[in-house]
Amino acid sequence: MKRGSFFDKIFSLVYPDSCPYCGKIIENTEVKCPNCEKNLKYIFSVREITDGVMCISPFKYEGKVRDALRNFKFRGYRRYGWNFAIEIIKALEVKFPQEKFSAVTSVPLHEIRQKSRGYNQSYELAKEIGNFLKIPNMEILEKVKNICPQYTIERYEDKIKNVKGVYKSTCQCENSQNKLLLCDDIVTGGGTLTECIKALQATGFKNILCATVANAQK
Repeated sequence: MKRGSFFDKIFSLVYPDSCPYCGKIIENTEVKCPNCEKNLKYIFSVREITDGVMCISPFKYEGKVRDALRNFKFRGYRRYGWNFAIEIIKALEVKFPQEKFSAVTSVPLHEIRQKSRGYNQSYELAKEIGNFLKIPNMEILEKVKNICPQYTIERYEDKIKNVKGVYKSTCQCENSQNKLLLCDDIVTGGGTLTECIKALQATGFKNILCATVANAQK
């Protein structure tokens, strides 16, 4: 699967695509290099986040996957959203082959954080997944408080308090039977996804599946 837009094709001519996990140059049809394709282990984990809402993740958050996600999130490797989106699609095909989604959405950043970083990595995932599945990518969640990043907090209880009431849904669901895919890059304790799910459920979204690139639960 090649990258879709004309801009992507021009960009690839100037800056060749690289494997997210080791940095080797790859073709724009490849998700990762042959060596990483052979040696990276999928776990295809499925875990409950809250109230029967499940989350699927193709990888464990460790090693090369952890390093690649840090590059994607903090170091400007925005284009890795395409590679990671395909990994999530693969996990969905393995664990939920019959599932049909009406739309995809993502965990939002606060506007101050997004301006500083330049992009929202979770939105990049949702955008590419929407393109692959040919479904709308809907920005229907808003982060109303600029809080401390979750990764800077150690205690689980403090993480839960930190995100409580931070998200709201800006859209009313017109058909509660429609399946919504909620994307983020990593799931650890599940506090962020739980608060996003609660916000979506409050506006009528009852049929939700979460997807992340990696599961950091020990």
